[in-house]
Amino acid sequence: MTELRIDERRLVELALRLVSTPSFTGSERQAAELMRDELAELGLHVQWQQVEDERANVLGTWEGAGGGPTLMFNGHLDTSYSGREPWLQGIPGFRPQGFERDGRIYGLGISNMKGALCCYVEAVRALQEAGIRLKGDLMIACVAGEIEKAQQGDAEGAEYRGYAAGSRYLVSHGGAADFCILGEPTENKLVLAHFGALWVRLSTSGPFIHTAFSEGRRDESSIIRMRDVLDRVLEWLPTWELEMSHDGVRGIANVGAIQGGFGWRASRTPRASGPKACAGSRMSARSREALAGARRARRTGPIFFSTSACRRACRWQRRGVRRSPSPARSESTRRSTSPRRAPRSKSRPRSSQRSARRTRKCSARSRRRTSCAGSPTRRCSPAMGFRR
Repeated sequence: MTELRIDERRLVELALRLVSTPSFTGSERQAAELMRDELAELGLHVQWQQVEDERANVLGTWEGAGGGPTLMFNGHLDTSYSGREPWLQGIPGFRPQGFERDGRIYGLGISNMKGALCCYVEAVRALQEAGIRLKGDLMIACVAGEIEKAQQGDAEGAEYRGYAAGSRYLVSHGGAADFCILGEPTENKLVLAHFGALWVRLSTSGPFIHTAFSEGRRDESSIIRMRDVLDRVLEWLPTWELEMSHDGVRGIANVGAIQGGFGWRASRTPRASGPKACAGSRMSARSREALAGARRARRTGPIFFSTSACRRACRWQRRGVRRSPSPARSESTRRSTSPRRAPRSKSRPRSSQRSARRTRKCSARSRRRTSCAGSPTRRCSPAMGFRR
């Protein structure tokens, strides 16, 4: 029997070169070019599949003698991270720079799963050097976009197009085989099946409202409503996992993301969300008192406020309180709250007119009152506009 020999040093050198070639999801072209050259050096028939800009699959085929099934070695080129993420800074093993230490290889993607791609190449090379020819064809497929990512919301672009984007392109462009082996990291355990995956998005909705005017309406918030939905989901998941069990292995599910609200403006609750943040009020006690008075003014008619409180109420009203038209008032009420200038009479001397205006101003000032706190007050309309 012919002895197969694996050249460990050659395998390690290839792994270090591939790990040191950045191939974050959406930017796999450089790694694809490296693998294309390696497969061509083995004498395989190489097919370059341009999935999209800067993304490609490489399929190498070693033809068999005939009469046997086709076997594919499949592995993805993309890595879960780019190495530029803030939370990975200072961790050498999570950068696209391969190195050896204590008999191990470190670097971004060596486990998932550039190491397997290198093993595919060395396995074929060992077979060739041993003079062994298989009956069926042997394929090595290096694909783009396998990391579990999907476009959602603002997350759009090639870097979010994963989840077998390259493998789907592969099988529709000539990459078909009878059997397939994936060298994914499975703790060196043989895995014969895959559950598949299902992503579900749940949303709740509610009114778009400022915190200051949400009193008594907290349960209408889309964020608060999501709490009940999440509780029901967590209650239901164990039952679903049991139903999805296969051959003694339970299904497994995860609540993977929450989103909702505006982190930069927590005083507004959103129309639709998955929970993220809760708004807080910034109104002072005096402002809330003034605002409550403004609401009463709508229902009861004119009311007196201290000048400072009235200004605060008007300020909060401009931010969100809906203005309502002032109710009809009697002529005497209008005269008392908003004295009108009498039309100028042609027969009346100008000096008399000026004297009448001074009299009206004095009358208006005499109607100014004093609040219980001793501060001057002015009469305000139900719509909180000043009447001087």
